[in-house]
Amino acid sequence: MDTRAGEITDANKLGVDPYALRDAAGHSNINTTDRYARLNDENANKVVKLRVGK
Repeated sequence: MDTRAGEITDANKLGVDPYALRDAAGHSNINTTDRYARLNDENANKVVKLRVGK
């Protein structure tokens, strides 16, 4: 994970407003910020862990 993605991911985990993150990152589209935040990968991992029972 590069530094920029790490910073956005950490801020997102702390509950920073996604639109504030978008603006701080200089993205014009919230979907770009979502990709940097690594939301999909982490949520998928949580689902797998719940299904496996770990």
